[in-house]
Amino acid sequence: MARKHRKKRRGGLGRTLLIALIGLMLLLALALGFGALSGERTVSPAATTAVSAEPTETAIPTPTPVPPTAVPMSTVEPFYTIAPTPEPQRVDYKYPYLIVVNYKAQLVRIYTLDENGLYNTVVKNMITSSGAKRICPTGTYKLHDKRRWITFLDGSYGQYSCRITGHFLFHSLPYSKYQNNATLITKDYGELGQNTSGGCMRLMCKDAKWIYDNCPEGTPIIVTEGEEVEQEVYDTIVQPPLISGNWDPTDPDPDNPDYYDESDATPPPTCNPYVTPKPSQF
Repeated sequence: MARKHRKKRRGGLGRTLLIALIGLMLLLALALGFGALSGERTVSPAATTAVSAEPTETAIPTPTPVPPTAVPMSTVEPFYTIAPTPEPQRVDYKYPYLIVVNYKAQLVRIYTLDENGLYNTVVKNMITSSGAKRICPTGTYKLHDKRRWITFLDGSYGQYSCRITGHFLFHSLPYSKYQNNATLITKDYGELGQNTSGGCMRLMCKDAKWIYDNCPEGTPIIVTEGEEVEQEVYDTIVQPPLISGNWDPTDPDPDNPDYYDESDATPPPTCNPYVTPKPSQF
């Protein structure tokens, strides 16, 4: 009987320990819950590191460029004043051109003054017809006695007459009627460049008019036997062909139906206005 009672007593002790353990666990659970509610829960550093989110990259703003501030330069007064280059003094001379007659080449050449005051610069070439039997003596002359229309000894007429000396003149080709430039004697136009005149220097109308307009009385003239010139010189001279045969095609008369205007091709020459002619050159 006594052995059975001892076994029963051991079983009661185990139950008592189990109940005590459960109670302890309940107390611990209650303590932990109370700490969470009161905000006093402790988190270990390792746990904090584990739950931290990865940091995001923040874009760096581009700085707005600031324009540089112009620094005014100080004005420095010069130590000396630069004098302007003086303009050459214009020379108002009477005779800007020299006319040279070359019998051999049947050429009239116009010269103007070079920088040394000498008539050495060619500005114009004119084809001419000089006298066949009677010619102007070689020498130096002065242009004088201009006439718009003139009557010749053979009964023909000419325009833009400028006297060289005596009966020797520069003038246009002959016309059969006075003051009627629609009556050109066409044979004479075709003979330019040959010595077929009565003694004067026949010229195309434009050339006779150029001397008449640009060479004042007193302009120096040199008449020479001359010499032949290069073909290139003749190539610069434009002698337009006749069209109707009644007009010189170089006559600038507004009524000329055959007029050949070459003003753009051969502009009028200019002379040097800053040199002083040397009177001793003749």
